[in-house]
Amino acid sequence: MEIPGKKGVFEALRFHFHISSEHTLDGELFDAELHIVQRERDVDNSLSVAGIWIKGGSAEPNPVFEKLLLGWEHAASTCNTTKDFDDSNYDMEAINIYD
Repeated sequence: MEIPGKKGVFEALRFHFHISSEHTLDGELFDAELHIVQRERDVDNSLSVAGIWIKGGSAEPNPVFEKLLLGWEHAASTCNTTKDFDDSNYDMEAINIYD
């Protein structure tokens, strides 16, 4: 992820969900909130968290969320309890966080 006003590029480390959302928009809670924790490339102590509100029940699939799900599915298929995810053979397409 690139952050406006910052020179570095942030890479995802881990993610977690809050059910229901941890934050609100104009007092409205969402069904869930996804947090993607990231570290600035080559800078160990520079972290960022992207928060994404999730509202369930739509009949239409969300193409951006589908990209995330496919990436996680790939990660799950290459991980086990003793080895970190090896992304050397997988290049997840960049997403626009505002989508």
